[in-house]
Order: sequence, then C-alpha cells, then structure tokens
Amino acid sequence: MEKVKDNGWIKRRCALGTAYDQDTCECSINIGYQPEGCKPEVFMDFNNGAVVDLSSNEIPCGVEGVVSLSDLAYFNGASRIIIWRYTNFDFQHAMTLKFRFKSEAKSRSKPHPLITNCGTGQEEPSFGVILNSFADVLTFFVKTTESEIKFLTFKINPMEWNDVIYSYDGEHLTGKVNGLEKRQSVNGNVEIRSAEMMFGHCERYGYFKGFLDDVKIYNCVPKEI
Repeated sequence: MEKVKDNGWIKRRCALGTAYDQDTCECSINIGYQPEGCKPEVFMDFNNGAVVDLSSNEIPCGVEGVVSLSDLAYFNGASRIIIWRYTNFDFQHAMTLKFRFKSEAKSRSKPHPLITNCGTGQEEPSFGVILNSFADVLTFFVKTTESEIKFLTFKINPMEWNDVIYSYDGEHLTGKVNGLEKRQSVNGNVEIRSAEMMFGHCERYGYFKGFLDDVKIYNCVPKEI
C-alpha cells in the first residue's frame, strides 16, 4: 500500500521477481515466499495480428519488422522482437523457454538465432536456442557462474514445424525437440548479460527467417516439463 496525496491509500504490486515483506513493509527479493505454481512470465501466441505479451504481466516488447500472419509471427530475415525486461536479468538457476518454429531459409551462411540474450553488442550470450549455419542442427546452450558453456544439439528438418522446450534447473540443461529429450549436467546460476532477450536476431550471428509461435518464458521450471 502507498499513501498518495489527495488519493489516500492505494494498492501497488511489487515488481516482478520480488514479493512483499511484512517485516520491513517493502518489496524484497530476500523473502521465503514462493509463488503458487510455475506460470509463464511472458506468453505470446501472435493471434489476431497482435505481437504482444498476453500474460497478466503485460511486459512491453520492442517489435521491429515482425508481423503476425495467420496467427504466426513472421520474421523476414531482418526483423526481431526485443524484451527489455530481461536486460541484466538474473534468472539464477531456473528458467524455461517454450516455442515452436519453422524456417524459410533453405541455406544459411550464418547461424540463425531463435531466442538468446545476445542483443546488439558483441557480448557472448549466456543462453539461447540457435539454428546452425549449413547443417540442419538446432543448438541449445547455457553458460553459468560455475560451468563452462554447455551444449545440446538436435538434428531437425527446419522447413517443418519444430516444437521446442529449453529448461535449466541448476543441475541440468534439458532440451526437448519434437518429443526427443536430451540432458547435460550443469550447475551454477545463469550468467547475467547486459543485453536484452531477443527473438530472431543476434549481432554475433545474424537474423532468423521464418515463423515463430506460442512463445512462453518462465523464471522457473514447470513440473510438466
């Protein structure tokens, strides 16, 4: 609650990632409160021509050249979606990314990033899902505070729809593509980057060309994953 002049007491929500501490009467990250369930912080289905976060958080997104076609996000090879919320964001040891995609690029001279925290600078991202150049391979990776960068790779047909789940729980990097699951042992917290989370572009790599749909971003790992 906050007392506002001429308006009395009004209720305000704590920022995402924090909770109200009754002892200090402040929002805090250092509180033994766990939200009920594990729900997406961001959800985008691109229906009805909208390229927006449909979760209750309504997180702002930067949309550059991405359009909704037939309820799908279309990336033209020079477009991207930016989520500033994840600039300098600390996922600690729990995160999940879910989405599906289909590429339009029959050949690729550079890797095509689907989701990373790479941004527009040359800083190496600490997590991501990337469609490799030349080979039809999808690569998952994570770099933590206690481990070198770890990878998972999946042979795919990028010209067909691929269902993707990426998760990290502090002990394993887990990837699932079209029902096939792989795991790699990792520990530590996901390294923080100054870049935003970005769909479809990374300056170190290039641009994705194709379709993206049903994007969900979690700051946790759902039990059903």
